[in-house]
Amino acid sequence: MKPITQVLLKVDKPLQDELVTDSGLKLYISPDYKKEWQATVMAVISHLPVKVLPEHKYIFDQLKVGDEVAISYRVVADFCFQSDGGRFMPTTEENPHFREYVNAKGEWVKVYALPGVISTKWVGIYQNKYREVISGVEGDESDMERWLAQFPLGKTDIYSFNNLFEFDGEDYWKCDLDEIFAKKVKGHWVAVGNRTVCKPVEEEVPDESLIDIHKGHKVKIRYQDRGRVITGGKDKGIKKGEIIGFSPQFLEKYRFDNLEYYLINTDYIQGKWN
Repeated sequence: MKPITQVLLKVDKPLQDELVTDSGLKLYISPDYKKEWQATVMAVISHLPVKVLPEHKYIFDQLKVGDEVAISYRVVADFCFQSDGGRFMPTTEENPHFREYVNAKGEWVKVYALPGVISTKWVGIYQNKYREVISGVEGDESDMERWLAQFPLGKTDIYSFNNLFEFDGEDYWKCDLDEIFAKKVKGHWVAVGNRTVCKPVEEEVPDESLIDIHKGHKVKIRYQDRGRVITGGKDKGIKKGEIIGFSPQFLEKYRFDNLEYYLINTDYIQGKWN
């Protein structure tokens, strides 16, 4: 088997169900909630394409079968519902005061529990994909359950991954070359695409919210407009260890090997910090 224009990847676990904090605490999470947040972003190259666009050749030339690579979360997070699109899937975890559902057509059902003078008041809203209100209800919990009964509510496990396919009993994931950001070389990440990989920059600053008796205490902040370069940006004259500046709107946060990294499109780098 030879892919024509895409890379084929092997992925151990598409959706991550655990998270290790900086302090070493392991947390278990539901991978079906906000799948784009839990999508695996590390894979191993199984097959390389036989045809490569000229603008992607510089990426192709740096890759080989067996490389461990960092990929866009979109590779795994690209999914579709298996139903007709009318089933409403929950987008919130269990919450007694707020529930939210969405279907593949982009329609929303939202339920709020509001404190009243005597008892809890319930409000339900049905919106189209433009967030325009189609209908709603206000009443007690029984009124809300009767109103919700008109909507086909489902579970988030009724979906399929668009980039996943099976061949000879093996699962493979399709990936475009420009969705590969870096590869691991001797235990270190090396940029291969148009992303510059950085570590977040943190600094301790005085806590201005404290009263006078506690003045001198500091808090640690993590900047969203700069990062310390790990790899990439050579065509911009950027070196490893330098701190680059960028607009926060272009910041992409990724987590590889349980460490958080900042990824910035090299074209969006605005300069260096002294």
